Amino acid sequence: MTTSECDDLRLGAGFLGQVLADRYRIVAAMEQGGMGVIYRAWDLHASRYNVVKIPKKNVSAERFAREMAMLGRIDHAHVVPILASGELRGVPYAVMPYLAGGTSRSDVRKYGGNVFRHRLHSCGRGCRRSLAHLTTSTVRDSFIAM
Repeated sequence: MTTSECDDLRLGAGFLGQVLADRYRIVAAMEQGGMGVIYRAWDLHASRYNVVKIPKKNVSAERFAREMAMLGRIDHAHVVPILASGELRGVPYAVMPYLAGGTSRSDVRKYGGNVFRHRLHSCGRGCRRSLAHLTTSTVRDSFIAM
């Protein structure tokens, strides 16, 4: 996804380069999901990359905040935690660790319609429980560390 495509989805070209909470500098657009747009951000304090998730224009701020709050309550080794959250110009965001590797989109290309089955078979009992929980809860757009 190009930077301009992600920017057009949410905030306009002025978002790149912004610093959130005096800590996270937005450096690149990465992906988009069903609910949000993902940007890579440089953590000025910890000197590492994180990701910032921002809801698409058609997703209400309340729904996004509710989902991020639910995700924040999940404490599991196979669920990526929320490090910080806030608002920029009235738009909510959530900061999560950057995990190198493939995306859900690349998994779909690789495994086709068997992505979910492949993920279930490739992880242990604890991962299966967390995936089952996420699929049955209202947290559908979450990042899952594999």
